[in-house]
Amino acid sequence: MDLARQDGRRVARTGLTLSSGLPGTHVRAVAYDPVTRRTFTAAMEPCSDTKLASRGLVAVSFTTAGALRVERPILSGVRALARGTDATFAVLRDDPPELGCNGYTVQGGLVRLLEGGGGEVVDPRPVTGSDSYRTFRAGLTAIAVKGSATLAAAGFREELFQGDLVGGKIVNLAGTYGVSNWVNALAFQGTDGLLVGGRATHDPALPDEVADDRSPRGLLWIRGETAQHFVRTLTSPDAKEIAGLPTSEIAAVLPDGDGVIVACATERMHHTADADRILPPVFVGKAGPRKGGLVRLGPDAKIEVLAGADVTPDPSALARGPDGTLYVLDLERGLLRRTASGFEVVSAAPSKVIWHHLFVGRDGDRALASGNGVDVTLGSRVRSITDVGHAWYVLPRSDTSLLVGTDEGLVRVGLGALASEAPKGTGTLPPFGTGPGK
Repeated sequence: MDLARQDGRRVARTGLTLSSGLPGTHVRAVAYDPVTRRTFTAAMEPCSDTKLASRGLVAVSFTTAGALRVERPILSGVRALARGTDATFAVLRDDPPELGCNGYTVQGGLVRLLEGGGGEVVDPRPVTGSDSYRTFRAGLTAIAVKGSATLAAAGFREELFQGDLVGGKIVNLAGTYGVSNWVNALAFQGTDGLLVGGRATHDPALPDEVADDRSPRGLLWIRGETAQHFVRTLTSPDAKEIAGLPTSEIAAVLPDGDGVIVACATERMHHTADADRILPPVFVGKAGPRKGGLVRLGPDAKIEVLAGADVTPDPSALARGPDGTLYVLDLERGLLRRTASGFEVVSAAPSKVIWHHLFVGRDGDRALASGNGVDVTLGSRVRSITDVGHAWYVLPRSDTSLLVGTDEGLVRVGLGALASEAPKGTGTLPPFGTGPGK
């Protein structure tokens, strides 16, 4: 294959494949854009002996140094966002990756955001082995970034990547630490700490006495080469976990000085790949439903209860205002604010709304992301954006603008001019689609 570099000089390459960075080896169509010198490809990859999975649309080009560059020109399923020193990153999971084997175009992975709503694909490389952490195949749901090149990324039934983009490590959370492979939250804490929060999955096909005794999930606090595992209750008297959480369903984490605030949600019967898009039935164990609460974990592993199930029965998101005030988004009670005397309701919760994320800014500015879209208040202006599917994450881009990750890609919301990401070319999209029959 003969392609052009960004500066127009020719680069001869033969056989760009998966190991080179392409998302698939079965290329259905190509189109070259002479303006941006990018070659658009619709690639597929074998997912069984008889089926091909579509990996979506990518644009291939080369940097001025001759290195391969792969972009997602159109994003979808933007689950989480994180800003580093000089770039903003997003993780993608618009549907369970296994649906790609059924003929659907499923987009996943990790990208560095570009101007105009696209992203440059980032495949971190572990310190051991030659293969990258192939994010094209990964349905990622959570990301944390520290500095310019240190990150953590994980998803539903995906491995955790932790460390520098070149020189990190890949970890199977369930096999290594006994925590959930369904990750809801990631956050760096201090110089060497990483917080990993996941689901307390219960299978409705199992009887209560079996489901109730499954290995605990809960929160993992990795500090250097050691780790602490916090759970609701121990599975055996000699277990090494630290018990005392309201539930083992971790919805959100928020670093707090030398500790962390943890939102423990109501435990539910998670039994489908799309259980984050619906509200499964509440799990009822031997002692009844397990309602949630808020706790603070200290560096000495002490668990301090901030709010019980009577105050925050099903918290799903946490945020701090510019003045340090703690806000909680609860599925049952709505938006709450911590005061000197406890928690007060700021706004009641609408019925049957699945809350995903929360942002709180100055002078009443805020954004509430949910399964219905995103409700934004900026500069006393209020707007509900409801045509983007689920809104998953809100990241402040400046004092007057926000980035919102949604099913339909990135949504920029702001007053006046909006801040941009890294520039890209102005070429046209290719003259072909990527779905079946197009």
